[in-house]
This record gives sequence, structure tokens and C-alpha cells, in this order.
Amino acid sequence: MSDIQSYLKTIPIEKYIHLFDANTYSSMYSDVKESNMTPLQHYIQHGVNNGRIAPLLFNGNLRQLHALLGNPSINNSNQSNYNIIKPAIPNNISSELSNLDKIKENAYMHFLHNQKTTNDNTNDNTSTDIDIVNDAIHAKQFAKEKQRIAKKALEDANKAVTNAKIKMKKKLQMDIKHKQAKEKEEQKKREEEEQRKKEKEEQRKKERQEKAAAERIEAKKKEERKAIAIAERIKKQNEVLENERKAKAEQIKKQNERLETERKAKAIQIKLQNEILEAERKAKALQLKKQNERLEAQIKKQNEKKETERKAKIIEKQNEINKKADMKLFAEKKKKN
Repeated sequence: MSDIQSYLKTIPIEKYIHLFDANTYSSMYSDVKESNMTPLQHYIQHGVNNGRIAPLLFNGNLRQLHALLGNPSINNSNQSNYNIIKPAIPNNISSELSNLDKIKENAYMHFLHNQKTTNDNTNDNTSTDIDIVNDAIHAKQFAKEKQRIAKKALEDANKAVTNAKIKMKKKLQMDIKHKQAKEKEEQKKREEEEQRKKEKEEQRKKERQEKAAAERIEAKKKEERKAIAIAERIKKQNEVLENERKAKAEQIKKQNERLETERKAKAIQIKLQNEILEAERKAKALQLKKQNERLEAQIKKQNEKKETERKAKIIEKQNEINKKADMKLFAEKKKKN
């Protein structure tokens, strides 16, 4: 809830009723149209007690609303800009509005109170009951009279609000026209100021462009001189590099020739070493061949010797067998004889 709405709940409704915006209130709460009451009547009888928002025909802050409603504790320096002519509300309407809560009381409360008093007093006669009924009827009539007065007060308040709206609308239209004229004049001044600023900016921009063009030309000349100096320096460096390259190529050529001579000498040396190694290999192969031949001859002799010994053993063994056979044969013959 805004500060303005919180403030409205702390003051009597007659203080701000002339600012009440009925159309906005009706659009905010749909039950207003169904109640067959005006928005102001609905707000007074229901909206206040239900804590509903009271829209105002006012566009300002809380301080300006204080000043508009005539609060002496607030600075009213801005009151002239938001002054709205408030309609005079009759004293009887104000008193009826202030006593609105009493009007809403149930008229039968008086009747119930008197009835309770009657029940406590058991010795009262029948005339006391009649008095109680009459009191209830009077209370009901009093309540109806209060409602009629409140209704009339609401009608008078609606008329006052309508008149206030018309006056406020005229005042707002005048303020808007004055404000529009002032804004138009200020806009024209701003446009003229913007035009002057634009012209000054264009002048400064032109000066900057000319200065930048002169700087670019000077920078271009400086770059050309620098490029020429760099080209000369590169040319000298290239000549030095070319001389160094030629000297290095000559040195590499001599190194290659020396390496080629060394390679040929080494090749001849390797060839001689290979021939010596080949001769040594052939001599060693011949020596190995002779050794193999000697070994083969020795092995052959050994084999022949072994064969001879084997044959001799076989012959000797055969002779023994033959000798045993002869002896056996001789023994048999001797035995027969």
C-alpha cells in the first residue's frame, strides 16, 4: 500500500471526499456495479471498513497532498501547483458522515437491550412490553431517518464532487496548457541550444579533420623517409650478407675438396686393408684345409688300425671256437673208441 493510501486511512473521509475518483474505483472493484449504489456510496458504506483503496483525482506526492488538504504541519510551498477548489460540505452532512458507523448499527440492539431488562424484572406489567415494542419501533424509525440523512449527504457529496471535478478539470486543462506552452518554449530553447552545439561540434569536427589530414600527410612523408632509410639499410645488409655467403660458399668448396681428397685416400687405404685381409683369409683357409687333411689322414689310420684289431679279434675268437670244436670232436671219438 502506498504512503498516500496509508495516510488517507488516518484522516476523516470528508477531508478527501471531493478528490474521490468514482470511475477508477468502479473499474477496480467489480462488485460496485452489482450493488446498485454509486461508487462513492459503496466506498463509504463498504470500502472504508474493508480497507479498500480510495483512488483520487490527484497526481502528486504525499507532501503535496498534505498541502492540498490544508495540513498546517507540512510545508505548502508546492500547493499552488496542485490547488483544487474544494466544495463546501454542509455541517449536517459532515456530522452525519462522522456518525456513519452509528447509523450502521442494528436498530434492534436497543430492542434486545430493553427486552433483557424486561426479563430481569419479572414484576413488570403488560404496559412495559408495549413500551419496549414502542422503543424498538422508535429505534428502527431513528435508524431509517439516519439512513435517509446519510443518503442525502451522499447525494450532496456527489454533487460537490461533480462540481469539484469540473473545476479541477478546468484547472488541470489550464495547467496543462501552461505547462505545454512552457515545455514548447523550453523545447525551442533546447533545440536552439542543440543547434548551436551542433554547429560548434561541426566546426570542431572540421578543425579536427583538417588537423588529422595534415597529420596524416606529415606521417605519410615521415613513413616515406623511414621506408627509404630502411631500404638503404636493407640493401647494405643484403650486400654484406651476399659477401658473407660467397665467402662461406668458397670455404665450403675448399672443405668439400679436402673432404673428397681424404675420402679417396681413405678409400685406397680401405682397399689395401681389404686385400690384406683377403690374403690373410686365403692363407688361413689353406692352413685350415691342410689341417683338415692331416686330421682326416689320422682318423683314417686310426679307423684302419681299429678295423685290423677288430678283424684280429674275430679271427682269434673263431680259432678258439674251432679249437673247442676240435677238442670236443676228439673227445667224442676217443669216447667211442
